[in-house]
Amino acid sequence: MNAVAVGNFDGFHLGHQELISRLRVLAAKKALGTRVLTFKPNPKVYFGRSIPLIFTDKQKEAILKSQQVDKVVFQPFAGVAQLDAEEFVCRILVRKQHMQALVVGENFRFGAGRTGSIDFLQRLAPEVGFDLEVVPAFTYDGERVSSSRIRGLLDKGSVDEAARLLGRYYFIDGIVVSGAGRGRKLGFPTINLKTDNKVLPRGVFATQVEWKDRLLPAVTNIGSSPTFSRSFQKVETHIIGFDKQIYRHHVRLHFIYKLRDEFCFENASELVAQIRRDVRNAHIDKN
Repeated sequence: MNAVAVGNFDGFHLGHQELISRLRVLAAKKALGTRVLTFKPNPKVYFGRSIPLIFTDKQKEAILKSQQVDKVVFQPFAGVAQLDAEEFVCRILVRKQHMQALVVGENFRFGAGRTGSIDFLQRLAPEVGFDLEVVPAFTYDGERVSSSRIRGLLDKGSVDEAARLLGRYYFIDGIVVSGAGRGRKLGFPTINLKTDNKVLPRGVFATQVEWKDRLLPAVTNIGSSPTFSRSFQKVETHIIGFDKQIYRHHVRLHFIYKLRDEFCFENASELVAQIRRDVRNAHIDKN
């Protein structure tokens, strides 16, 4: 039998981490297994909302599996979207997941039409026979920590503030692809990243490139390279003191803090002078 935590867990921020911590404590107290149930795709995406998720499903799965729980279940949302609240609890949680204890956040809503609420669960729990633990909202600086709050910070480029709410640096994953080769000609070779991540902070950032278990200091520009052309958005990273060819390699890019906005320079030499300043500033320990 299991204690089960249910949620979307986009970004797996401090509030989510608290919920999973409470799951582990409750399960240990009652000698139960631990399961985390989340949805694929995210219900908001399923219902057609254009929402950039903080992490991909693959990233979310890896993070959840690192949380010392017995099993992570990715429930296809199409299979439960039309279930009413009681059907979801009884059929999906109690029967399929062998649930004896449920852990959810205080804003948890579920079931067709979002009719399931905490009040509903409190009434249903004694009837069906499971324990319920409701985890209060996690606050930081007096404000609730939420995926939408983090998404807003990343959209503004406030990656250091987002990191405080995530409990880790924000990162994206990608494959190194070939670019125009302009950075090498300027004396600052770059890697260009093709990524499935949808939340891409715009501007110039102090970053770290994770490659083959190494963390390498870097400067990353996300934008359209307006000095040379107004093209599609690109992720270009200069790894400081590194000049290997790593095309087609997988890397993870961690965002430490923002250096500046992207802007258009009069000529290439002005850009080079600014990049030199960016590299110097990226060595500053801001933490």
